[in-house]
Amino acid sequence: MKFDVVIGNPPYQSGDKIGRGGSKKLWKEFLEIAISNSDYVSLIVPPTVLAPSTFGDINKRVSLISFNINHHFPGVGSDFCRLVIHGNDVETTRVETREGTFVEFPAGTRPFLPSKYNDRYVELERKLLGTGRVWKQGLDPRSIKYSTIGQHKLIHSAENTYYTDKAHPQVGTYRVHIRFTGKPNFQVTFDDIVSSIHWYTTFDTYEDAQEYADKLNTAEVCEFLTLSKYSGMTYKQTLESLEV
Repeated sequence: MKFDVVIGNPPYQSGDKIGRGGSKKLWKEFLEIAISNSDYVSLIVPPTVLAPSTFGDINKRVSLISFNINHHFPGVGSDFCRLVIHGNDVETTRVETREGTFVEFPAGTRPFLPSKYNDRYVELERKLLGTGRVWKQGLDPRSIKYSTIGQHKLIHSAENTYYTDKAHPQVGTYRVHIRFTGKPNFQVTFDDIVSSIHWYTTFDTYEDAQEYADKLNTAEVCEFLTLSKYSGMTYKQTLESLEV
């Protein structure tokens, strides 16, 4: 049986624990079933539907996203958004911010939208986005032997710094890097190796690298990265679109 329209506010998760203390996300199953069995879908779901892992599969077919619906659920602390999804591709995606402002862009041109999509995010997006630089992920520490001593420092988390004697192509290049856990903080390195919880971009000179790091460490860029963040998943897309 196929329906013309599916409208709903599905349950978000089951009570059955899976993985590391998490719960099974039922809303995703409802979304997939609704899309496969109707021409139009309008569901109220968590804003994590707009993270790259999910939104990238449907962004060409979404005609409306509304973040301004919490007033319909007084006393409920969770965030919500409403999606309208078509069976075929659409030309334009219209987004209502948390404050009720409407924004439009060509459908499929956004790989994700942040869960805190508000007027401030739109303001920063218009100011900062353009054509940026190529960013790469750092080295997986499991691929090399490391310890508390060694020739090269391996920059990992804020709490852990390791060393290794194994040379790596990173070493000897000027890099601006950022750890995608914690608050945004761009730093320059030359002799050190950055781990896989970092993104980095390379430069020919220290002066160029430091100048770029200073531009990225401004309050507006750090605020924009914080608003865009999905546990670090969106850092690369955002960084590569920053024109500062």
